[in-house]
Formats: sequence, structure tokens, C-alpha cells
Amino acid sequence: MSLRSGACAAAVACLFLIAFGAADLRIGQGNLDPVGGISAQDEAVYSHAALRMAEQGGWLTPVFLGRYFLYKPPLVYWLSGLSVKLLGASAFSLRLPSILAGTAVCLLLYLWTARQAGLWRAVLAAALAASSPLFLSLMRRNLTDSLLCLTFSAAVFLLWRDASAGKRSTAIILAIALAGGILTKGVAGLTAFGVAGILMLIAETPARKRIALAMAGGLALALPWFLYQMAAHPRWFWAEFVEVELLAWGASAPPQTSEESQAWFYLKRLFLTDPWLAVLSLAGAPALVMRLREANRDSYPLALWIVTAAASPLVFQYRNATYLLPLIPALALAAAIHAPLPRGPRAWLNGLAALALVSGKFMLPGAPWGLNQGATDPPPAFALAERYCAMNRGNELIIVSLAEDFYSTVLPLPRVRYALEGTGQPPAGFALDFRSMGIVVSSFEFRQLDTHRPSFAARLRQWGLDSEDALATVIALPNPPADLATLVRQSAHADFLVPARFAALTADAPHWRVVDGHGNLLLLGTTAGANPHHRACRM
Repeated sequence: MSLRSGACAAAVACLFLIAFGAADLRIGQGNLDPVGGISAQDEAVYSHAALRMAEQGGWLTPVFLGRYFLYKPPLVYWLSGLSVKLLGASAFSLRLPSILAGTAVCLLLYLWTARQAGLWRAVLAAALAASSPLFLSLMRRNLTDSLLCLTFSAAVFLLWRDASAGKRSTAIILAIALAGGILTKGVAGLTAFGVAGILMLIAETPARKRIALAMAGGLALALPWFLYQMAAHPRWFWAEFVEVELLAWGASAPPQTSEESQAWFYLKRLFLTDPWLAVLSLAGAPALVMRLREANRDSYPLALWIVTAAASPLVFQYRNATYLLPLIPALALAAAIHAPLPRGPRAWLNGLAALALVSGKFMLPGAPWGLNQGATDPPPAFALAERYCAMNRGNELIIVSLAEDFYSTVLPLPRVRYALEGTGQPPAGFALDFRSMGIVVSSFEFRQLDTHRPSFAARLRQWGLDSEDALATVIALPNPPADLATLVRQSAHADFLVPARFAALTADAPHWRVVDGHGNLLLLGTTAGANPHHRACRM
């Protein structure tokens, strides 16, 4: 088998593995952290922004539920929005850029390993990455992590393949990869710059200049979007991207989903989600260290990749299992290239091991390291939202404390609001003051929204937002029973999705009722026009 034919076969196999079943999962359905059970609600938020770009324009500034959404740079929205423009709105089209990114990472692993350790070990490298539950889950979702992993992997691959950046194509693609990382995840995208910078310092003088130019080119390609936002929306961009995203969530002590220590949080998930990858990469560590001690320059990029990808999650204060993704391909390389595995005439056993590895994970779908690729029943709230969407009603929909992870925001509904128990606002400093803007309102203010609208609209304009679409996106229910009962009774113009535990409070509401199999209620207003939006009610 030649390198080219093997690479094509590996790419097709990985593409099939990642894409198979990707359209069967609803947007935002399932967990991204099989150990901690953290939901994938960010996918619905990113998909909403991409759909809005594809359908309404405004490609330079992401928007979520009528307000600017500047926590992350826009590359993931651009690519998934373009996919929607070309293929139509669907879960698969939104996820296609991530699926292709995952396939490209597997291909890079195959090419890298094949040139260093042979074709059968290259098969194992691709299989180790593609069958990692965290890798597979993230590469088939519309999230920033997949593109960050690709840009990081591509940058390190180029620096390994052409260490001097002597080819013009290497310098150009390296600059694009470095810029892509920044435009995908901001400061997190600078990790590839760290690898490039260290390799530049230890390179010979001509190579230093070329790598430095590629790094400067990457910054130059990424900078215009940030400059535009500073010019067009200075107050919002500084507050949301710098003060909230970078300083509050990245550098301070944000609310956590786990009480585990930083290092244990990631080690635990790495070993529980993929013990095979963890053990094999550890088995390859002595050989990698030996090569480093021998000053083998081929080993420098991989070693820096592992160190940088492992250290980055420890630096970022918020703990999230998805931050491990850039480390997984590096560990797959270390395992496939350096682990004590069969060589010579018995090297084909590595291919059988790769097949057995993937097959074994399919046989244990319920374990943290298992793979569940098949279609699953959607959560009750998802199914009820789809059922409501199919009714083609023109009312606004108010979702009351249901675990639907913003799924309704990607459905073709005229307007979606959320009524949440409590203040409806995260701890101070970890989000903008949406309360003062009227994006978060009390149930009383919502019932008197026309009275408060002028003052709220004026505050939004002070923040650079001329549209009133974001007003009353969230309705706070500090006293849920009384607030909700009053809200439903006085909102005959709206439709509601209500949890079963509030059924008694809405018994005398002037609405029809539809009860799903799990007891959640769909309350329909007494009047409704037709929904002007027309596309599938399943995403």
C-alpha cells in the first residue's frame, strides 16, 4: 500500500466514522463530558449565530437572540453559516466544517506517522484519535474546539514537515493556520504561536526569519476582525470579550462545574474517557524522551505539542473537558510512533489492533470510553419544542426552566424567550449587566414592557445596539410559583413550554394544553397568526 492510497483510505474511513450518525443527534443534545455530564448547549448558541448570519446577513458580528455575541471570534460561525448557505439549514450542514476538520486532523496524523514509523503505525495513529470518545464527540458538533484542534495540529505538522519553513507554501499555510486559531478561539489560539516561537528560537538563522514572518502574517490576517469590533462596538467588545471572557472566565476564579483540582480534573477525564490512548502514550514516553536527549530535531515539534496542549488547560482557570481536545492527536502520535509495538514483518498486527480498538469501543457504548454512534431519542423538552414548531404558530414562545439547552433557538420560531427561576443573571462579573439593559427583566417589567421599552432601548443604544430584538430575552422569576402563575394568566398572546412541576399553577390559564409523555406542558395562547418562517422543525 502506497503512502497516497493509504492516506486516502484513512481519510475516508475517518470521515465515515465521524460523520456517521452526526445528523441523528439534535443540536445541543448529549454530553460533552461523559464523566461530569456537562451538556452541549454551546452548540445551539453557536448554531443560532451561524443560522442568523446565513439567513439575515451581518457576517462580521455574531448575534445571539438579538444581542451581540462577542465572547468568541467568528470563524466557526462563518464556516457553519457558509455551509448552511450552500447546503440548507440542517444539523449536518452546521456540523460539516467540524466533521471535515476532524477528518483533516486524522489525515495529518496518518501522514506524520507514516513518514516516521511506517504505514501500519500510521493506521493506528488515525484510529487512536478517531476512536477517542472526546475527539469523536467534539468533531461532530458545531463548536470552536474542532477548528482550534485542526489549526493547532496543522501548524505543528507544517513546522515538523518543513522545519525551516523554506517552501513558500509552508509559510503561507502556516500563517493561515495560526490566524485560524486566533479567529476561532481568541487567546487560546495563541498556543500554536508558542510552539512556533520556541521552534523558531532553536532553528538556524534563515529559518528563524521565515517562521517569524509566518507568525507575523498570522497576526496580520487575524487582527482586522478585532480592530473592526473595537471600532464598531467598542464598549460591548471590550466588556464581553476582554473583561468577561478573558479576565473573568480565563484569569480569575469562575464558577466551576466540579470541585476537583485543576490537574486531577483533566487527568481523570483523560484516563476514564480513553484508557487505551493514555496507556499507549505513556508507553511511548520513554522512547520520545530518549530521542529528545539525543537532540533528535524530528521529535521537538511533537514534544512541544504535548507540553503546550497539556499546560494550556491548567493555565485557563475555568475547567472544561473539551480543552483536552488538542492534546488527543499529540498523544495518538506519541503512542503510534514511540510505543513498543510490532515492527517489521509483524507490523500488520498494528492495523488489527486499530480495528479491534475501534470495534471494542462500539461494543461498550455506555462506558465513558465507549462510542454510541446510533440515533437516540431526543430529550423530552427537545421533542416538545419540535412538536410545537410543527404547529406553525406565529406567537412568541416562552420556555420556563426546561432543560432544552437553547435548542428552540435553532428552530424556525418567530421569537423565543426564557423564563428562569431566580435572578436570571450569572454572578457579577461573569456576564454583562443584562439586567440594566432590559435583556433580563422581571416578570412585572415584562408585563409592562411597553412602558419600560423606551428606557431599555436607550440603554441598549449606549452599548451600541440599535435593535430592540434583545429586549426581555430572559424573564426572571424570583418567586416562581406566584410569578409564573401571573405571567401565564396575563400573557394570552404567548405560548409556553412549562415543566410538569408547575402544572397546578397554570390550571386556570386561558390556554389550551398539550401534555407530552413526561408531563411537560405546552400552553397555547388564545390567538395566533401564522409562522412566517419555513424550514424543517428538527435540527
